[in-house]
Amino acid sequence: MGRSPEKFRIGKGLGQYTTNDYFAALGVPLTADSTQIRHRYVVLAKMLHPDVCPREAELACQYFAKFVNPAYTAVWPVKNRSEYQVLVRLIAKQLIKRGDPVVPLFPTTQRYAAMPTVPNYERAVYSLAETQYTFLERAMAVSEQLSELNLFYALFAEGYVPPEPAIAPAPMPVPTVPAAPSVPALATSLAKAEKHLQAKEWDKALAVLRQLLDRHNDNSRVHTLLGLVYLNKNLAGMAKVSFQQALKFDGRNEVALRNLEQLRQGDVDGRKDKRGFFGWLGGGS
Repeated sequence: MGRSPEKFRIGKGLGQYTTNDYFAALGVPLTADSTQIRHRYVVLAKMLHPDVCPREAELACQYFAKFVNPAYTAVWPVKNRSEYQVLVRLIAKQLIKRGDPVVPLFPTTQRYAAMPTVPNYERAVYSLAETQYTFLERAMAVSEQLSELNLFYALFAEGYVPPEPAIAPAPMPVPTVPAAPSVPALATSLAKAEKHLQAKEWDKALAVLRQLLDRHNDNSRVHTLLGLVYLNKNLAGMAKVSFQQALKFDGRNEVALRNLEQLRQGDVDGRKDKRGFFGWLGGGS
């Protein structure tokens, strides 16, 4: 059963103050220009194509038609985007003038609010957008996190100063059992993902890697494997983002460097043999 159109509306973050948060729906920051918006739209058109999501074809089509496409239409034209950005600034000013404390709900926004710079905001948006539509049952939840990021970016851009946190008394120490190291579990999951990659089981590999992202988002190897999955699913835009994330955590990652360079040169589709790009899988992250 498909969702009704009213379900495709963001009710948190900036979305609760506007008709919809179009930038969050697209997974781009409020600083994005027409070129970036157009590129993201093309990536999403491929991701949400029924042939790419055969098990969720109906829902994918609805997300594209009722959520992504209206957002693109609303903010890609320069005039429309300028008017929407003016509205966003007015919303931020009104919230600051009212003096009501605005509390971030999501960890990503909390980290950004602790150091609200433009690069930190853009990195946070692109990191969330990387998996925004990977699992459609979570797409709206991720969009709400993006919308909250957008709200706090708009607030800080207008001079918002968050209230000082109340100093709570130190809690009594509670004995805890040391957690088991996560390295073996990480290594096991990575090996499982690599096995799926070598067997060309892209969707199975994607499922494993998506679970790893929740706990190991700072692992270069996880992002590199994710980039290889997207590359073989002909999602070049998503692959590029993944390889860029991999290099953020390991600037010497040769596989990410090599694939990113070929993506930039537009040479990916012309490769006849991709086996050489799996030769590193027995190495370290």
